[in-house]
Amino acid sequence: QQNPRIETRLNDTDYPMESGVDGKLLRLTQELSAKLFTTDFNLSKIAELQNIACVNLAQLALALKPMILAGEVMQLKLVREGRERGQAVGHLPDGGLVVVNQAHSLIGQTTLIRVSSVHQTGAGVMFFAELHDSAMQYRDRAA
Repeated sequence: QQNPRIETRLNDTDYPMESGVDGKLLRLTQELSAKLFTTDFNLSKIAELQNIACVNLAQLALALKPMILAGEVMQLKLVREGRERGQAVGHLPDGGLVVVNQAHSLIGQTTLIRVSSVHQTGAGVMFFAELHDSAMQYRDRAA
């Protein structure tokens, strides 16, 4: 609403003959020749079947999520201890968990890491990493 390049209007049109909220949204979108933005997978599929322009925000976010692969080097703030001795944990901007081996002494700092492996879990993706060579030299001097 604060973006002057995007027109935002509130519409209180009701469609009593439509029984559910989804049907009302689809009908309003169609009548206004608008585009429907939703996080509801089923609603986006119904819109697609009815040839209604629709953007599924959850799918869009997933498509825009950066892919991180083993071997990638990045900066990471280490925020707490890991489960195993010597580990430190940091979080990616999207909430992904990164466990860094031999980094306990760097908790509270931002350091360079190299991703060593990527694991899919029920809760999402988990990354394991090692300190990058330059960070290991700093760690050894600090210890």
